[in-house]
Amino acid sequence: MAPFNVETPDYFPFEVEDKYGKFIGFDRVKLVYKNSDESLTVWVTSEIGWNNVSSWDEQITLSDGNKAYYNKSDKTQMISWRNNNVEYAIDYEGNKLLDKNELIKFASSIK
Repeated sequence: MAPFNVETPDYFPFEVEDKYGKFIGFDRVKLVYKNSDESLTVWVTSEIGWNNVSSWDEQITLSDGNKAYYNKSDKTQMISWRNNNVEYAIDYEGNKLLDKNELIKFASSIK
């Protein structure tokens, strides 16, 4: 059991064929949602600042008003934010990039 609440998404931008979660050390949880073409990995940690991307492309706002950071490179898109002393980071990988609004909707569904 994690020393913090692990919130999960209610919305997915693609059909999920497989999902699993696992502990990565004491303070980090990895949740994976995927199909044969694309995957979303949600990292949840109490180790604030662990996902230090040197230069995020832009600051965005989730539907609950939380500030988040967005980045894309090649076929990977990332969003990172904090909620109640827990840091979330999402990595999307697929054959094509997701519409950024779909990724924001996915992140916003994690409550």
